[in-house]
Amino acid sequence: MTTLLGDDAARAAIRSDLDTTLVVEAAAGTGKTTELVRRIVALVARGERLSRMAAVTFTDKAAGEMKLRLRRGLEQARQQALASRGAESCSSRRGTCSPSATCPLR
Repeated sequence: MTTLLGDDAARAAIRSDLDTTLVVEAAAGTGKTTELVRRIVALVARGERLSRMAAVTFTDKAAGEMKLRLRRGLEQARQQALASRGAESCSSRRGTCSPSATCPLR
């Protein structure tokens, strides 16, 4: 049995309403960073530039955690995209592609 949370609609908006600027406010440990990382990865996957995004936290520790999770999330999305497209000409270690390759999440 799936338990619905009282904020499921807000979580769904964070994940799917990618054309809207959002402010996410919630207590510690509620999944803000997880949802924000998923949102950023989805935006990058659809072609948005990471350099045009801002994610603000209140502490250096939270910013460091977000940066680590974002790097991991982007790498996982890149690996999944490569696997689904069979792009063997890309280097999974360095994230580089041959000039003739179509590389997702470049």
